[in-house]
Amino acid sequence: MFRAKIFVLLRRPPNLATVFNRQCSSTNENNDVRVRFAPSPTGFVHLGGLRTALFNYLFARKHQGKFILRIEDTDRERIVPGSLESILDVLRWSNIQPDEGPEELGGSYGPYIQSKRTELYHEMIEKLLTTSDSVYRCFCTTKRLELLRREALKNRETPRYDNRCRSLTNEEIQKNLSENVPFTVRLKLQPGPMTINDLIYGSVTYDLSRIEGDPILMKSDGLPTYHFANVVDDYHMSITHILRGVEWLVSTPKHLMLYDAFGWPRPKYAHLPLIVNRDGSKLSKRHDHIRLSTYRNQGYYPEVIINYLTQLGGGFGQLNTANCDKIYSMDELVDAFDLKSVNQNNCKIDLEKIHQLNRLYMKNLIENDPNRIRNDLIEILQKNQEKFQTSLQFDNDYFDKILQWNLERIYSINDLIQEDFLFLWSQPKLTWLNDSSSFDSKQQIQQTLHSTINLLQQIEDFNDKDIILKQLRKLNENELSMKFNLYMKLLRLSLTNLTKGPPVAESIMLLGKNRTIQYLRNAIDYVQSNK
Repeated sequence: MFRAKIFVLLRRPPNLATVFNRQCSSTNENNDVRVRFAPSPTGFVHLGGLRTALFNYLFARKHQGKFILRIEDTDRERIVPGSLESILDVLRWSNIQPDEGPEELGGSYGPYIQSKRTELYHEMIEKLLTTSDSVYRCFCTTKRLELLRREALKNRETPRYDNRCRSLTNEEIQKNLSENVPFTVRLKLQPGPMTINDLIYGSVTYDLSRIEGDPILMKSDGLPTYHFANVVDDYHMSITHILRGVEWLVSTPKHLMLYDAFGWPRPKYAHLPLIVNRDGSKLSKRHDHIRLSTYRNQGYYPEVIINYLTQLGGGFGQLNTANCDKIYSMDELVDAFDLKSVNQNNCKIDLEKIHQLNRLYMKNLIENDPNRIRNDLIEILQKNQEKFQTSLQFDNDYFDKILQWNLERIYSINDLIQEDFLFLWSQPKLTWLNDSSSFDSKQQIQQTLHSTINLLQQIEDFNDKDIILKQLRKLNENELSMKFNLYMKLLRLSLTNLTKGPPVAESIMLLGKNRTIQYLRNAIDYVQSNK
């Protein structure tokens, strides 16, 4: 029973509340800025979550404060194994480094995982039960609560608790406790409007008592709800500013009531505008385009994602209006960040903008840091070795030529291992002879390819596609007995195994003389072996 759990925990030394209060008063006596990113380990990190982390990080750096990572895992049923590791990995990849947090991050305000702080929550709820009339025990059964919910839905009303246990007498409470009746602890919502002074949305007023029943703070299994653990941790970790999504704005009055019930100073709140789809609809976890892993796996650079997020909802003054096609460094973003310029309107995801920014950044890397993009491409090729028929060996000049040529054709370097570009790294397995009815005979195909090889061996300049195309036209007119478009089709099939793709002369220019000739010889062998 919940009561028994509290009874035991309150007698375990040391007293965590005392320890945490001592930390708060001694380590943040100057009221230095402290912010936190507090995700739940319930799945993948999405764009909205990363933006929250980024804005907290930038705010901390802007004000020489601390950025804390806290894991809110009290909803045990929804935990996804590996989520904590994924969160830490995403922050490292994004270059958003917490000053304090779980695992190797450490810090003097830990533990930084809520499931390891349950003793503190029990002490704090017991403190409210014994020193304040702002909370009460609720002995309502699950069955009764379900009946309330069904009745509300039947009447087309929003389900809400009817606050029945608010009016229990002390005798009734003691009787239930003596009989070990399970209970939760609820917060008494204060009647009347409460105004929030938000740093982004200004003065916002809610009267929760008109639309909600008293919320649960501590569940009957002894675990706190989000609202309670959130407030207790923010206070004991000396959080001064809370930057989070606007969907939590309506919950803020509950949190302020808890601060007041404890007699704690309130932090400052800044709620970030909602990110929505381009058509204005809400984001869903079913949508791949909100997953960080989608962009990461497709070869998008973290600098691109970070810069794109700064364009969702303002907050960066002139950087949001000056040159939206420039990739700014983290230091530049820190200098420009200002909560006062964050918009209140919803922010629409623009996938095309992300694509264009990544293309722009690749161009920047080719010009200023070719080793990085070259090494990234090599790593991708090595990871996808199974796609290629032969081992891959190329010099830096070849990598640079391929990257330069493809800048206007691709959005990420991962595109270079898609089917249309596999021939650049290794000749694909040839299968086109099954559909060679356009050609007169296999003998014609072989003779045409032999003639082409002889021609290519005589061309000295392979860096000019126009010269290559001119020579191919001349060969076709003087020696070959097929239409030019059919000749181009044969060469494309022989080099790429594709019916459509890059212009043939450009493909030859990219592959170079030796590789092109080898591909054509392989095609001749392929035709000969398929009798």
